[in-house]
Amino acid sequence: MEESLRFLTPFAVVNRVTNAEVEIGGQRVPADQLLTLWVAASNRDPRQFPDPHVFDPTRDPNPHLAFGRGIHFCIGAPLARLEGRVVLGILLDRFPHLRLDPDDGPRFMPGPTLTGVRKLPHLLHRD
Repeated sequence: MEESLRFLTPFAVVNRVTNAEVEIGGQRVPADQLLTLWVAASNRDPRQFPDPHVFDPTRDPNPHLAFGRGIHFCIGAPLARLEGRVVLGILLDRFPHLRLDPDDGPRFMPGPTLTGVRKLPHLLHRD
């Protein structure tokens, strides 16, 4: 679940407003400045994640920012994680032979702020 959240962060972009002057990456940012933060990009930062463009479900630690951090940490994160595990468990119990189609990959909805799947081709077959 955690690697899925890191790899395809649901909210790719968040906005924040500075409440004081701050320096970020050597650049002065004044107070009351609207900033757009690319969470999806930070979840692919090679300084934080070895092989950041590889999906590795065993990645540990996995300090992704899919649910934010600090005072902006999503209050619903524990529920979202639980729902994801429950839904995935039910899906795989009900369709144990469900597999993605390697010849027809997922297609994503266009848009810079949200990550969403428009089409997810799959195969149901017996192993």
